[in-house]
Amino acid sequence: MFSWTAEKVTATDEVGEKELFWGMPVWSVYLVDLSGDGLPEFCATISFGSGIVDTRVVVFDYAADKQYVLSDRAHYDYFLSIEDERLVVTQTKYLSSEPRAKGSLTIINDELIVNGMVN
Repeated sequence: MFSWTAEKVTATDEVGEKELFWGMPVWSVYLVDLSGDGLPEFCATISFGSGIVDTRVVVFDYAADKQYVLSDRAHYDYFLSIEDERLVVTQTKYLSSEPRAKGSLTIINDELIVNGMVN
């Protein structure tokens, strides 16, 4: 079983609870297959930091037990949304709500890739 609160995303099985990732807060969580293995990854928009707070994207591949992060602290913020039935990442300048670029995410060769991010 998986659960999401404003503080964290967890998985619980017969062994117990495991924290997959956390945020300050966790704004949104989507389940999307980014690696092509037929199993969805947890894709989330989170805020992080104290004093300087940025917004970033965290992707957790539960099957591979691996976390990926898209961030550029104090330069850009990143947000996830669904547009035309697909997951989209939007980049804004730090502390701005105006979109700078948009693209889609893929995991290729164990690396998080942003596809088609154009200004």
